[in-house]
Amino acid sequence: MPQSPLVAFNGQKLGSTSYVAAQYGKQRELWTGNRHGKYYAGSYGGLSGFAANQASATLAVGLATTYTGLVLSNAAANTVNLVVQKVGFTALTSAANTFGLALGSSASAVTHTTPATIYSNIAGASATGLVGTADVAATLPAAPVYAKFLLSVATTTQTGGFFDIDGELVIPPGAYMAIVGTGGTTGFWGSISWEEVPV
Repeated sequence: MPQSPLVAFNGQKLGSTSYVAAQYGKQRELWTGNRHGKYYAGSYGGLSGFAANQASATLAVGLATTYTGLVLSNAAANTVNLVVQKVGFTALTSAANTFGLALGSSASAVTHTTPATIYSNIAGASATGLVGTADVAATLPAAPVYAKFLLSVATTTQTGGFFDIDGELVIPPGAYMAIVGTGGTTGFWGSISWEEVPV
């Protein structure tokens, strides 16, 4: 294994003769620097969007199949993965509560009781081409499982946060992800952003 960075001249050509060298680390990882934020390319050059509650809701308790809150789903016939970028929410809890994300998958489809509008991550742009669906009320074909716990509160309080999932959670065709809470919650507002990547 080399003890110093590898350099290969397969980078970008500048002008007529000069090249910018691509550099690699000891594990042959490409060294790069972001000109923009890490989500810029996906938002501007790819298919990405978000859904958010446009009115206050009551968050379903636990892993209920009769769900209210905000759920993102990917129909089994789709040919993309929904790669979750960020999740945010605020809620008024009526008891001790733990909030998180739950994942589920089933051959049966999600029943879209109250669909949410899907928006492009580019302000004013159309969300045409995005295939992910979101609902503020839905019947899930099977109970999801807890995947990520985001925060806990011990008493009745207004709480929430904005969490970078950074592409770690992937919703393939036939799967879904919901924001969940373990206790009674009213005044819920949530948002989920994602990128759509071919399977």
